Amino acid sequence: MKQIFVIPNAITAFALTCGLFVIFKTSLADPARDLFSILQASAILLLIAAVADVADGAVARLIKAESEFGVQFDSLSDSVTFGVAPSLLMIKSLSGEDLGGLLTFFVIIAAMIYTLCGVLRLVRYNIQSKE
Repeated sequence: MKQIFVIPNAITAFALTCGLFVIFKTSLADPARDLFSILQASAILLLIAAVADVADGAVARLIKAESEFGVQFDSLSDSVTFGVAPSLLMIKSLSGEDLGGLLTFFVIIAAMIYTLCGVLRLVRYNIQSKE
C-alpha cells in the first residue's frame, strides 16, 4: 500500500474514534447525574466527526488516494458514528423513571430502525457505486 493512502484513512479513523468515544462515554456515564454535559460533549464530537467525514473523501480525491479499502472503511465508520452513536444517545437520555415503560419500548424500536436504515443506506450506496 502506498504511504499516501494512509492520510485519508487516518482521517476516517479519527472520525470513527470520535463516534466510538461517544458510544463508550455514553455507556459509562450516569445520565441522571450529568445528562447535559454528556449530550453537549457528544454533539461536539459528532460535529467534529462529520467534518472529518467530509474531509477524508475530499483529501482522498485531492491527492488521488482513493481506494476500495477507504470506501469500505469510511462506510463502516459512518455506520458506527452516525448510526449507532446517536441511537445510543437517544436511549441513554431517557430518565430513570421512564425505563421499562411503553415510551422506552418505542424509543428503543425507533433507535433500532434509525440504525438499521443508516446501515442499509450505506450498503446500498456501496453497491450502487460499484455498478
